[in-house]
Amino acid sequence: MATFLARAYVPTIDMAGIEPVVTVDVGDRRPTVGHPTGIAVAVTDVDGIPLPGARLELVVDGELRDIAIADGDGRATFTLDRPTGPANEGGYDSIQVQVATTDVVSRPTGVFWQPDESRRITISVSPDSSHSGKVRTITAQVVDGNTPMAGRTVELHIDGTLAGRAPTDDDGTATFTLRKQVHGPFDLAKVVLVGDRSVASNEVLISWPLSTRGVHGSNDWEIVWRDEFGGTSLDASKWRAINNCPPVYLACDTDRPENVEVSDGLLRLRSLREPYAGTNKWTGSGSQFGPLTSFTEGDFLQRDFTAGRVDSTRDFTYGRYELLGKLPQGHGTFFAFWMRPRNSEYGNDAAGGEIDIAEGANIGRGGNRRGQIDAQLPGDGWGVHHVVHMGYPFTNPFTLTNLPVNPAESFHLYAVEWDTASIRFYVDDERVLTVPQSDWFSHPRDDEEPVENPYAPFDQPFFIVINNTIGNWALETWPGNQVPDTTVFPAEFVVDYIRVYECRPPAGTSVPGPGQGCETP
Repeated sequence: MATFLARAYVPTIDMAGIEPVVTVDVGDRRPTVGHPTGIAVAVTDVDGIPLPGARLELVVDGELRDIAIADGDGRATFTLDRPTGPANEGGYDSIQVQVATTDVVSRPTGVFWQPDESRRITISVSPDSSHSGKVRTITAQVVDGNTPMAGRTVELHIDGTLAGRAPTDDDGTATFTLRKQVHGPFDLAKVVLVGDRSVASNEVLISWPLSTRGVHGSNDWEIVWRDEFGGTSLDASKWRAINNCPPVYLACDTDRPENVEVSDGLLRLRSLREPYAGTNKWTGSGSQFGPLTSFTEGDFLQRDFTAGRVDSTRDFTYGRYELLGKLPQGHGTFFAFWMRPRNSEYGNDAAGGEIDIAEGANIGRGGNRRGQIDAQLPGDGWGVHHVVHMGYPFTNPFTLTNLPVNPAESFHLYAVEWDTASIRFYVDDERVLTVPQSDWFSHPRDDEEPVENPYAPFDQPFFIVINNTIGNWALETWPGNQVPDTTVFPAEFVVDYIRVYECRPPAGTSVPGPGQGCETP
């Protein structure tokens, strides 16, 4: 449990020693946000006799705010436009009432807010900072002394972003269910009690060190690179948005915010149906899915769709790579979370190697790996595949994961672990494919000898690619390779986070080879 004690503020009355005596009564009311506070005033002379008709002035934080005339009993009421309490908590530091009647003299009578050590509000949060396993829910309980505070609003902030708002129940408890399947959870979480401006502190911080996250059944995975997309634009130090019209797709990738957007802690890669003229020219070579009948060599490529793609600026060799996201859906849509070498000594394309951590097409439209209708797929085609490309001719060890729910409507964790022993693929922490090192090879061309290095081509630095586009083999079986009108745009690939880990076993631990020692079962 992580707990904080919050000091409450109660009024103390500064009685004027000069007649007439002005008494300021705020009673036992505890002001709350959204409910103005009434200040009741009674004016009497030295003998305690009410002074009807006295002119009373309300001064708030040194500024005249209101005037009232005492009634027949010498009483008046002032209503504040926001709650009383310390200014740094959204209220007022000082409230003064003074008599301004011409034949009566008085000093101001003030109400100043001071800590009440007898009142303690506690927020207890579970799990606390000592937690090192998975977290999917965070629970907060708010107690005033020994009394649970029911019906209060509590906010959860994670890594500086509002992640949820929930009311407390009869036990003073609020529960947050996270969309993230968190592994050894966040850097920093903050639980805030909203609406009690009379408490000196209304939040509790919980910090989970990344280096001791204890993820995936091993404490030896250490995060070395990540993006939680907490800003308002793509982090140029980590990513490069691509501008290109690749011949293998029916969409032009652009770096416009319409196609690549960061907001609300998410990266959104959008495919749109719109005409777009690219900046690159058709060379007359390369594969092409979809018609290009109106183009000749040297023409600028034009498309009826736009798309989003980002490449990491950093390269990696070995480790664990994770993406938490929701996939695009619709016939003709194609997404991928993959890795490839920027410059491989073994050559281009499959000879240099490619790791498709998760890719797919036609989600929710009955599409399998080649766009065909497959009655074996649940839910109209909720399949995601995982592929390793290597060698020449193109060799593609792959598997298809049939998710039990639509991956376009919920977040799922897609991951790969890569070391010198194997390449292992996971969906929601369940292993779905293993490609052992003994199956790796690189063969640049038919007329060349295979590379003798047994770790080729997967001993090179690779960079990360995330893209959401239209076409490729998503339309191979659709008449005319056209996107049907039933496909709804924009089609979004929504990414919650990307995280990269290195395997760092304790010093002195014997491991068979580089990157090994942290394998997730």
